[in-house]
Amino acid sequence: MSVLDNIVQVNITRQTTQIDIAAFDIPLLLVEMDDDDIGFGTDRVRTYSSLSDVATDLGVTHKGYLMAQKLLGGDIKPATFKIGKVNKEVGDVETYVEALQACIDVDDTWYALMAQSHTDQDIEALSDTIQAMRKLYFTSTASADAPLQAVETDIGSKLKAKSNDRTVIMYSKTADTDYPECAWVGTQLVEIPGSNTWEYKRLAGVTVSKLTGTEINVLEGKGYNYYIEVKGANITRRGKTAQSEWVD
Repeated sequence: MSVLDNIVQVNITRQTTQIDIAAFDIPLLLVEMDDDDIGFGTDRVRTYSSLSDVATDLGVTHKGYLMAQKLLGGDIKPATFKIGKVNKEVGDVETYVEALQACIDVDDTWYALMAQSHTDQDIEALSDTIQAMRKLYFTSTASADAPLQAVETDIGSKLKAKSNDRTVIMYSKTADTDYPECAWVGTQLVEIPGSNTWEYKRLAGVTVSKLTGTEINVLEGKGYNYYIEVKGANITRRGKTAQSEWVD
């Protein structure tokens, strides 16, 4: 009979990204303001818990109000959210990235970013900035190039080529009026990480996209999410980042 006198101990470790749970369910809306938006005062970031308070500060026609309205439009909604200022005052115009950095310097207790601008330039710049952080950036685009197979220079293709897995982008022809990303984040960010899928969700106040099978395949191949009607039900599809990683 042999005696086992050599014992090998193997320790296996796995590095995981740590999430600040205390701020996980808090969104930040990055919104343009100018001299007319005096209700917001000189603050860089404000915390809100109701739509009426946003109306008091910005008015009901402001893009910031519209975004907040979509954020709070579902049956499930965040208890609090933040609005950050992008200065567009005469002589004090700043980029979205500059505004984001200024907001972070003041208040970094948030997890999901959404921005008023949907231009390719602003989306790419914010996506690259968020990529270096332990946060997520949600956006949408109405660009006609997105569902075109022959086009490889659309914003979704660019973000996928960069492997930007901290950005979630949705294609919608009504992106600039419906802000579907805000409605999506509002209903899903409050869920415990890993307990829920972002796919097959209904978005209150968001118009569904009418897409052909070919367009759907192209959008998925480029890293886009989308909102469509399937057998009478309006649902989000994919629930993935620009690099095709699951959001949850």
